[in-house]
Amino acid sequence: MNRIIRPSYSEEYPYEPNEFADIEEIECFVKQAKSTSINSLYLRAKEIVEEYNDQDYKKMALIATDILFSYFQDKFATTHYVIIVGDNDSSKSSLAITLTI
Repeated sequence: MNRIIRPSYSEEYPYEPNEFADIEEIECFVKQAKSTSINSLYLRAKEIVEEYNDQDYKKMALIATDILFSYFQDKFATTHYVIIVGDNDSSKSSLAITLTI
């Protein structure tokens, strides 16, 4: 059986595809990634959460941790799911939007 596998056309992607200008741009991102620590990634995620949400420290720390975890969840055998619940005007939508950034 001969099967030809081709990449999807950009119009078929359910998300915006990553595109690079050239190999140098990719190498620049690789260099940046190698010099970044897990702590700096967490602190950046926490900054984003704090910028868009008005919640107590524990909730913002949890959301920032979950954002970071989402990039590594394939490394673990199991995962958890965050369900955001609350009364009207409790910032559920803001938290959900922050998780999609």
